[in-house]
Amino acid sequence: MHSCWTAVIRYGHGTHNTAPPPCTAAPDPGFPASRPQPSRFEAKKPITTLLGFPAAPFILPLATENFEEFVDFGAVQPSHTVRIRRHGSGCRAEWKLSPAEAPDAYELTFKLPEHIENWIGEVADEEVFRAVKFKKQFLSDITLYRMNGAGVHAYQLRYEPGSLSRMRHGDV
Repeated sequence: MHSCWTAVIRYGHGTHNTAPPPCTAAPDPGFPASRPQPSRFEAKKPITTLLGFPAAPFILPLATENFEEFVDFGAVQPSHTVRIRRHGSGCRAEWKLSPAEAPDAYELTFKLPEHIENWIGEVADEEVFRAVKFKKQFLSDITLYRMNGAGVHAYQLRYEPGSLSRMRHGDV
């Protein structure tokens, strides 16, 4: 079976010549090789994708424009507390992760699988409660691995509810 995550990652890095098919559909051989319209993820700087492994049944692709800042911060504090914010709602929601003690040091952006965002936003009055519950239950420990010539570097990102920043309108 074709690996959807592999296609998504390869397409994001520009090493796959066609857009990845939906994960539930077989690849369409007649699908034109075109790039989607620019989104907020596309920026002037190159974007690096890191793979995070939360306490959840999925892998979290984390995007960053400031990879070197993440590596520099991680070299000093490979295990640190992070704050996690959710901007927007439904399938358009973006999540942003940054160090609790130094929010400007780096920022990682990610999206959750569609079925999880659907569950979070299913009942409008419970959306904030469900987002906070999901962070506590599944995003409280995220492990990242980075390989280089010297070996493997591991980073442990810990979300603690006490590190929650003041909520702004539209942010959770």
